[in-house]
Amino acid sequence: MSYFHRIAGTVFTPRRSDTEYEYGGSGCLTRKDNFGDSYFYADLQIPDGAILDYLRVYYYDTSALNMRAALYSYDGYGNYTLITEVTGSGTAGYGSMGSGFFSYQVDTENEALVVLADFDGSTDSTLRFCGVRFRYSCSPPSCVYLPLCGR
Repeated sequence: MSYFHRIAGTVFTPRRSDTEYEYGGSGCLTRKDNFGDSYFYADLQIPDGAILDYLRVYYYDTSALNMRAALYSYDGYGNYTLITEVTGSGTAGYGSMGSGFFSYQVDTENEALVVLADFDGSTDSTLRFCGVRFRYSCSPPSCVYLPLCGR
């Protein structure tokens, strides 16, 4: 069975504390000025054993730059793996772009999954990050968040 997990742009945190940003409306973030860097991140919580297979990025774009979102796995020992990424098309206005299909099995015991949004250097409201959506599949009991109790 397929499920979807969506993260609004306003949930994302700047990677550096000196990065300035503001609410861009409709759940979107806008990066301000040229401080910090253009990366924002959020933790992805998907059930152990689930199979991730699609990423979609949502944005508002009237600039020459493109919004990018990427999914990374971190193992806690300083190693990371890029799982998939997607870059916006540059079409004016609100839009979204999908990653294409991939297959990645979640292993919560050995990794943390992090979504990274990149403003491509944009420092004004012409490029806004509005969020991401993941599609995944899994079968019970891995899709059940509450503990299963026997009789």
